Amino acid sequence: MKRVFILLLSLSVLLGGSYIRSDGPSAVRSCASAQPDALTTVIVTLCDGCAAPDIETDRAHISFADDSFIILDFNGSDPELDEYLAYASQLPGVLCAERDRTGSLMASSGPATDDYFAATQYWFNNTGSYSKFYVTGTTSIPSAEDIDIDGPEGWELYSALSPSRRAVIAVIDTGIDFQHPDLADKMWINSGEIPDNGIDDDGNGYIDDVYGWDFFNDDPSICHYEYNEAHDAYLCASSDNDNHGTHCAGIIAASADNSIGIAGVASVGDIRLMSLKVYGGAECSGSVADAIKAIRYADRMGADVCNISWGFYNYSSSLYTAIARSNMLFVCAAGNDGTDNDKTPLFPASYDLPNVISVGYLDENGAIASGSNRGAASVDTAAPAKDVFSTVVGSYSSMSGSSMAAPQVTGIAALLYTLGRGMFAANVKDIILDSIKPVEGLSDYTSGGGIPSLSLALSAADRILFDHEYPHMIVDLSFPGSDLAIYVNAEDHGPSGIGDIRYFTGRRSLSYFAHGTEGTAIPGGMLTLAKGGRYTFYLCDRAGNEIVRTLRIPDDMLSPSITRLSVSVNNKMTRLTVSAYVSDSQSGLRTVKYLKGVHGFADFTASAVEPLTPDENGKISFRVTEEGTYTIYACDHRGNEVIVPVYAYIRRSTDIALGSAELSLLPEETHKLTAVLTPAASTDRVTFTSSDASVAEVSASGTITAVAPGTCVITASTSSGKHATCEVTVQTNIEPGS
Repeated sequence: MKRVFILLLSLSVLLGGSYIRSDGPSAVRSCASAQPDALTTVIVTLCDGCAAPDIETDRAHISFADDSFIILDFNGSDPELDEYLAYASQLPGVLCAERDRTGSLMASSGPATDDYFAATQYWFNNTGSYSKFYVTGTTSIPSAEDIDIDGPEGWELYSALSPSRRAVIAVIDTGIDFQHPDLADKMWINSGEIPDNGIDDDGNGYIDDVYGWDFFNDDPSICHYEYNEAHDAYLCASSDNDNHGTHCAGIIAASADNSIGIAGVASVGDIRLMSLKVYGGAECSGSVADAIKAIRYADRMGADVCNISWGFYNYSSSLYTAIARSNMLFVCAAGNDGTDNDKTPLFPASYDLPNVISVGYLDENGAIASGSNRGAASVDTAAPAKDVFSTVVGSYSSMSGSSMAAPQVTGIAALLYTLGRGMFAANVKDIILDSIKPVEGLSDYTSGGGIPSLSLALSAADRILFDHEYPHMIVDLSFPGSDLAIYVNAEDHGPSGIGDIRYFTGRRSLSYFAHGTEGTAIPGGMLTLAKGGRYTFYLCDRAGNEIVRTLRIPDDMLSPSITRLSVSVNNKMTRLTVSAYVSDSQSGLRTVKYLKGVHGFADFTASAVEPLTPDENGKISFRVTEEGTYTIYACDHRGNEVIVPVYAYIRRSTDIALGSAELSLLPEETHKLTAVLTPAASTDRVTFTSSDASVAEVSASGTITAVAPGTCVITASTSSGKHATCEVTVQTNIEPGS
């Protein structure tokens, strides 16, 4: 996005006389002045049918109790309250224990929370004016009532739902001030990594990646601090500005009701922010390569939603592919140049993908901001994002732009994702965009024609399509050409659809594939292997349901077979015909050749002789005029070879005999004559003739068929001129009873 002016206020002004101070970037402290103990209402919800536990203490006194709820007044500091809530939540029969937030959610005017700067958050709860902070004081700015994302109404609805899981939000941006008092409790922590031990404990390729990773500097630093003498605090480093990502993070999930700062859209849910820094340096530059690495990291580590408050006008197929393959929902800023994305697309916001939402920005009165990119077809929605006050490194500040609009939608998506496992991006996108609050005139600038609404989106929670069905795969094998081809036929019985298909050699566990970021992709489900063996196949759907199957893929290790060799000679004894049957039951025949003489495999590889074509039964034949030894060669599609010698010589017969010298047959009766040549290996051809075909016919192979009463002679002749005869008598049929 275009750079915006950042107003960094004096911390002594922001915090009403107290300030945030740090002895160094590793130890940011909270407010210097101690907060007094205060009464806080606590609601304890009991499981159905469970007896109420003994929950009252010297600090917690029951004011109301029935068989479902216990309400207490707790007197103590915030850390003591947190400790008590953790204790109460673990008691037998307790479903949950939490602070009472009902009063602030029900409010129809004024701030939605007790956060110090809640009055600045008109975009969350617009009552007709908002406060704007300056170094010299505070000014009230008029605004159009209800030009907001329906934050308080949404929180009230959310309190009546039953969120059941934690949602992880990847903020791909500059770094995030993970020690900021308004963000520290909302940071994602890599449970598989031991901080600062210099070891890649979880084996994901990144050392000490506790809160995420700095891809710009290729280290786990995440945020870069610099001591500011005027404020006596560690603020944003001038050499590597991390304010922008910290600002977006605050809009999404800054802690609510902690008496400081602001409240993020999704702060009421179990939300964690994963910091993935791809923009850095004094000029805040970045690269597509780092963005792709960040997306893959977020996929690997299980993020649900990705906030992208940046963009560029040059199309990147690589970035498109990374987003298309991801199961995350990407909420992207539409741009701050005041141009039409329908005509001049900005990426990644303009990628036409089912898991991308494009967000422009409005002013406080609901008009499209002059600096906001627009697009009646390509920009999905727009959120109020002028003068958005949020967290920056070590402090708070105001920024404007679509960079501040996208995190509002990200916060809405984050709360939806906490409602259960098995959600998928395309469905969450539809729910958000189908729940837009209409604003007059916005249909000329966005396809949705309105503002994203937290309350309307949560009201549509019954339209969430949970997918708990595991996908299925059938693996088929074939040998097209010389390849060993695998076809993975994937099917998903749930509504989310097939996601990633991958494989790797050997036996691998599900965790090896790291949510589809390890292994080798199988585009279109078709894979060509160099050889058979054991392989593991991975399959996931768009809701993150995933399976693996380890299979032993058989290769064709058998050579073709050459059988039933025979040699025959023509009647003139001038030409030999060599015949054989060639077959391969696995990968199939690639080529069949022959050469005169005795030859090895290499001779056929270099030979230019035309290959033979077997008939439908696998029979091959070739004719030669020279006697001698011939070699037949066959090779299948996997390169298995076989050679067989055949001896092609003319051996004249010295005699011929028939199995029968006389035969008596009835009309239509048949009989097969057997001709025996001497020597047995003679190459002579035998022909059969009948002296009277009207009495008996004979086939070329010697089968006699009786035709009519009478007598005839069947003669068998060899190529060498030898003869044998059989006299055939065809008798008259005798009628029954005669």
